[in-house]
Parts: sequence; C-alpha cells; structure tokens
Amino acid sequence: MTPSGGLDAVSFLCSACLLLSIRGPEPRRAPRRQGSTLRGDMVEGLKVILTHPLLRPLAGCSATMNVFNHALFAVLLLYVARELALPAAALGIIACSAWRRPLTA
Repeated sequence: MTPSGGLDAVSFLCSACLLLSIRGPEPRRAPRRQGSTLRGDMVEGLKVILTHPLLRPLAGCSATMNVFNHALFAVLLLYVARELALPAAALGIIACSAWRRPLTA
C-alpha cells in the first residue's frame, strides 16, 4: 500500500467513525408547496442569491473562477496533446494531478 493509499484509508475510517457518532433523528423536510415547479424554485433561488449582499459577490466570484479554470484546463490539455506530443497515459497523469491538487492543498 502506498503512503497516499494509507492516508486515504485513515481518512475514510475517520469519516465512518464521525458518521456513526451522529445521534438524533434527521429533521423532516418541509413538503413542497402545491403548484411549485422546478423552474419556479430555480428562479426563486436565483432571486435570493442576486439580492443578497454577500451571496451575490460569492456566486459571481465562484462562477468566474470556474469558467476560467475550465478554459485554462481545456487549453492545457490541447497544448500537452498537440505541442508536447505526450502519450495518453501522461495526459491522464497530468489531468489526475491537476484535479487532486486542490484536495491535498
């Protein structure tokens, strides 16, 4: 077993222990309003986010970061595949390490 595999196993064990330590019943969800639709609920949620003074900039920042990170990653994959002519396995390793980095930071 690799060191990172052992760390994953320990983290899963800790998660299982913490989940088992939760006591008390789960609160019941409020029933859906009569006549509400998914589209209406989405519009209502967007109104809340866009009118809230703290949620609006957070949502805007998150959306902007996601767009540019995904654009950068798409360009990086094309660069690695075309210009560096790395094999598909190397491309997969780069992709996995790029996705894993935020989790381990």
